[in-house]
Amino acid sequence: MRWIAKRKGSLSARLVIFSVGGVLTLTAVLVWVSFFWESNLMEEKRTATKHVVEVACSVAERFAKLAQEGAMTEEAAKAQALDQIRSLRYRENDYFWINDMKPVMVMHPIKPELNGKDLSDFKDPHGKHLFVEFVKVCREKGAGFVDYLWPKPGFEQPVPKVSYVKLFQP
Repeated sequence: MRWIAKRKGSLSARLVIFSVGGVLTLTAVLVWVSFFWESNLMEEKRTATKHVVEVACSVAERFAKLAQEGAMTEEAAKAQALDQIRSLRYRENDYFWINDMKPVMVMHPIKPELNGKDLSDFKDPHGKHLFVEFVKVCREKGAGFVDYLWPKPGFEQPVPKVSYVKLFQP
């Protein structure tokens, strides 16, 4: 009989342990799924960003080809490519800018006051020289992602952003 009494007492303890264990397991699974989902969403955003940059580069490539073929002057080709890229938008408020390898801003559709300015000393709130980083990625890899803080259209404070930068030649 004594053994049965101990079993009954341990049954309630086991129920508590199994209940707590179940809650902890469920919590761990939900945290993992949340992390996995967020990671997948970020990867999808990066892939989409890369693809739209490649589309913008194809606009520049088309005008460069027209200039090489003599269908238009190089200056006219650059001007038309800039105009078309300036007007491109994706995901409503996202846009394209062009800077050179110094880094001087060639064209920024939202902040045209940056056009022609050397942005070597420009830093985000965390101290990242983002335009220098853009040039570094292009110089070292030809293309890649850069994370930084920037005031998005419609926001006063800088927000986390990811950009895909790609070197365009010629």
